[in-house]
Amino acid sequence: MNIDTLLLNLKNDHKLSENEINHNIEILIRSIISEDIKKKSITFDRDYKISESATYDLYLLDSYENYKPPIVIEFKPQITPNYFNALVHHLVFSNNINYKTLLIIHLNDFKPDENLLKEINSLGIEINFLNKNFINKIINKNKNFTEKIIKNLFSAKIQEAVFNKEDDWKAKRTKLILDLRQIYNESGKTTLLIGAGVSCSANLPSWNELISGLFITYLININSDNNVLGIEVGDFIESIQDINKNFSEKHLKSALLSARYLRKGLATDDKENSNDFIELLRKNLYKNEKPRQSELIKIIGKLCLPTRIGAKIHSIINYNFDDLLEQHFEQLNLKNKAIYFQNATYTNEELPIYHVHGFIPEQSSHYRNLELIEMVFSEEGYHRMYSNPYHWSNLVQLANFRDNTCVMIGLSMDDPNLRRLLDIAQNGNPNANHYALLQRVSLKEISNKKENESIIIEESFLKRHHNLQELIFKELGVNVIWFEEFDELPRLLGQLLN
Repeated sequence: MNIDTLLLNLKNDHKLSENEINHNIEILIRSIISEDIKKKSITFDRDYKISESATYDLYLLDSYENYKPPIVIEFKPQITPNYFNALVHHLVFSNNINYKTLLIIHLNDFKPDENLLKEINSLGIEINFLNKNFINKIINKNKNFTEKIIKNLFSAKIQEAVFNKEDDWKAKRTKLILDLRQIYNESGKTTLLIGAGVSCSANLPSWNELISGLFITYLININSDNNVLGIEVGDFIESIQDINKNFSEKHLKSALLSARYLRKGLATDDKENSNDFIELLRKNLYKNEKPRQSELIKIIGKLCLPTRIGAKIHSIINYNFDDLLEQHFEQLNLKNKAIYFQNATYTNEELPIYHVHGFIPEQSSHYRNLELIEMVFSEEGYHRMYSNPYHWSNLVQLANFRDNTCVMIGLSMDDPNLRRLLDIAQNGNPNANHYALLQRVSLKEISNKKENESIIIEESFLKRHHNLQELIFKELGVNVIWFEEFDELPRLLGQLLN
């Protein structure tokens, strides 16, 4: 058994990209050498951070393979001069040189700059490049463990990603935004996916607030019909609010089931897009007073403005009912077309905005063929739409997931159908081509401890939770761009323009 054979086997797996192959090999080598170090009872740390910009893969306090301690080990299957220069800059020329030996473990042929080596040696650091011969020696010393790792490589990947990962998430976010900026500026194949967070940023009600408003309307209606007499107005309103709070919390926990319940109670017929029910939705959706200023919608508008060489945003998939984007685009004189039924068309000059869950514009007179809309408001609407794989909304989403780079803004990513469609589109593709801006869970959300109390367990859990989330979304082809507060979103998206 040797590393060349293992590498060949991975390359023959056509489902893996070159990056995936290198990542798997790095995990394999790291796992085998870590096991070899453990067997020798050597004290070591993983991902040992010495500064904001410098982290060691392994840091050993004891001698290993006759090398002088303390020892730093770096794993890099394919080492390049640029990588080596950056590594030397971060590790060697930092203000905290607390090691005697630097071991770089790699697979490819590499010859470092002699002058740079002399400068490193003058600092009292011995540097060694350990290639395939060294790796094969360690593999043969740990054959059983190597075979076990190969058989359980996916489990090892999870272990590596969830438990051993010590990435600086903000540094990783910066890199992801740089990658996305290049795609946005050069490809012309970027699609924006818009969720409830965008509408909420403009003071529109959240889904729970919308349901609550409809439930209050329902309670008022049924008590009006029963002609409740002898109750003071204040007592009546207080009773309605109490029922809304207490009953909703205990018996209307499912958002879709709540919507189904309310549609049945409020509509005069059994259609989800009946005129009276749509008007109730419209009234509750736009009940908050103007102006509806949103920095997030403003930056989305800037991203969508075409340049001299053409449009950078290919299309928008909007999971919201409202037409706030269309209203803002009109102010920008940005030609757009709301698409909300099958076979709707648009011109090359218009930016298509697909309303895949339905459309309730503030002024219905501004749009045509609204009677053709299929609303996806309640449970039965979801079942009807997503049981049909050829429904136009499913086809639109799949086409964009397969052909474009999608940027998900204001989405919680909890929708099982969205994840199902991403999974279908990702089938056989090892690369993550999409980006989701997601809010990190904060410490105060899961802990009641005061600042001076120990929060080690909570912090450790959150770190692993976020790492596991990244791994799950990576399987769906989605890179996670984390943020802590919603007001960060305009600034982060604005970096795509610079």
